[in-house]
Amino acid sequence: MSKYQKIIIHSFRDEKTINFAFLRRYFFFRRTKFDANNELFKENLVKYKGKRTSQKAKFIVFSSLLFALMFILCGCPPAPDDTPPPPPPPPPVDPSVDRGVMPEIEFQINNTAFTGDDYIDGVIPCRLRVVNQLDFVTDVQVSIENIDNGLGGVPLLFSYTTTSSQSGFITLLIPANGDWADIYIRPSSNIIQSQRDKDVIVQMTLRRTNPAGGPRAGTILGRKAMMITDSPPNFAPANIELQINNNASSADDYLTWAPTPCRIRQVDGNAPITVNLRNFASAEGRVLFARGGTLTPHVNTATDPTLTNITLPANGDWVEFYMAGQFGRPSIDDKDAIIEITNTNGQLLGREALMVRIRKDANNLEPDERDRFLDALITLNQTFDMYEVFNEIHSLGIREAHFGPAFGPWHRAFVLDLERQLQNIDPAVTIPYWKFDEAAPNVFSPDFMGGFSNTGVPSFSAGNPLAMWRIENMSGIIRDPIFTPNEVPDIISELATITISNQYDAFNSGLESGPHNRAHGLAAGPTGWIGTIPTAVRDPLFFLLHTNVDRLWARWQWANNRFDPNSVSAFSPQGEFPTGTFAEFHIGHYLNDTAWPWNEVIGDGSADPSQRPAAAPGGMLEPVYGFEDSPPLSPQIRDLIDYLSIRSKNTVNPGMGFAYDDTPF
Repeated sequence: MSKYQKIIIHSFRDEKTINFAFLRRYFFFRRTKFDANNELFKENLVKYKGKRTSQKAKFIVFSSLLFALMFILCGCPPAPDDTPPPPPPPPPVDPSVDRGVMPEIEFQINNTAFTGDDYIDGVIPCRLRVVNQLDFVTDVQVSIENIDNGLGGVPLLFSYTTTSSQSGFITLLIPANGDWADIYIRPSSNIIQSQRDKDVIVQMTLRRTNPAGGPRAGTILGRKAMMITDSPPNFAPANIELQINNNASSADDYLTWAPTPCRIRQVDGNAPITVNLRNFASAEGRVLFARGGTLTPHVNTATDPTLTNITLPANGDWVEFYMAGQFGRPSIDDKDAIIEITNTNGQLLGREALMVRIRKDANNLEPDERDRFLDALITLNQTFDMYEVFNEIHSLGIREAHFGPAFGPWHRAFVLDLERQLQNIDPAVTIPYWKFDEAAPNVFSPDFMGGFSNTGVPSFSAGNPLAMWRIENMSGIIRDPIFTPNEVPDIISELATITISNQYDAFNSGLESGPHNRAHGLAAGPTGWIGTIPTAVRDPLFFLLHTNVDRLWARWQWANNRFDPNSVSAFSPQGEFPTGTFAEFHIGHYLNDTAWPWNEVIGDGSADPSQRPAAAPGGMLEPVYGFEDSPPLSPQIRDLIDYLSIRSKNTVNPGMGFAYDDTPF
């Protein structure tokens, strides 16, 4: 603006409004240079002031008449018109449709929440109910059956009444209103008994898909463990209920090294009682305890092998505490971690079974652990036809998942998504990791991921489900590794990887371009699927490889205490994609960006850094009961940093539900 324009504007300060249209006409249309004695300027100024005075007078008269009219009609002055309009009402909820959530099922043996009577000898009444009944209007159809956990437990028989026919499989409609549904159970043999406590496990499976988009048919809703014996332990008469993750459902009775909130109470008591908690001496998986309120959120975990002198009020109030898996003592099977409840004299009051579920070195798995993983994987692929979606996601999301800071977080969500899909099929499953800087003969064997051959196709034993692998109308797996099963692959060591840098940007870049890329190339050989991004996921070895990549990141985080997403040392770049300005990375690689495809956002699929892929297959992250918001089902990159305890939240919680056998809390 010229000094002449400024002088004229200054001369208008006495006016309530400056007529910039007049100024533009004066200076630009007439091209008239400012002159204090310019007659044209004086003439226009007088005309403008006269016009404004006339307009003001008309406005005052009109406003006064309008005000008087509204006062007569309303008896009050009009409301100011600058009040923002109210938000639109939320869309009505159809009360006839179930919400898209997991049914929470409580399963009681002997019709009590007390576990001291979960010992079977003869026909025993049981009952089931929907705990979150407000989410359902349709009765929940489940099947109830035995599972073979390799522990030698005697199978049960089920029936609707004491006189109806019995079988090892029963289908039940559990009322949506929370009423109990009754069944009866009995041992299939009157001679054979359990080999140890809690070695008989009953599984509840959803038989009908939730019409509102909830879990699919075939999802496991929970498991209940018990014992078949005619001489149960000597339990003192007390009705004690213990809940893991603070609810009656067993679908989330799975611990890692992170602290999980739990609670215990006395039901129908006459007086307060004092109890202790401890591990069952013969249990495989073991837990540690902490009193409620004693943990610093996100900093420490449970550390005590026992919890003593817990006073339970007679009125049934809950007493809260925490449990975590004991590092170095994970479970091998579901329900092999057993908690004992005793009184102050050491007499048993009850036992509760759960699992310390941890991701393990694939080369060291027990045969049952390996086979559970393979069975769940082939079921997901060839029964539910859902594995192929993961290959589609990875091939479309090349720029979302690679060549930038989100490489680690994106693949963390990708692996977790598949793992949760597998746990819907078998809750005892985790994805094991291929420790690719060591020889792994048990991984590259015909009984597991396939033995080596001279044909470029892995060899499988007859009983291996991967012998039936099929994807994109192709049978088998193409892979020709450039190392032998007993040979250490030519990849930098774990120690060298973790010490690349103590800053995330350098570490992540070195991890992706170094051991990660090398492992893909060596495992693929000249023609293997796993060697190229668009085809890598066709080979299920991809997930064992990337679980190890995630483990290396987790170990780096633990060694350097890099869990705070707001620290540039833990993740960089901070902020979000800089729309409209220079962007160093593709959208999706900044801390506050949402992660595709779980954000369900699509773009034109071009190489433009601001564009998402042209499709978002698979929907949001697979939910799992007990870990619904860890991470959120449509996560930001920041939500994928702290996998154990989500330090950005304000309460102690069990994190994302996974941990590694060699990486402590």
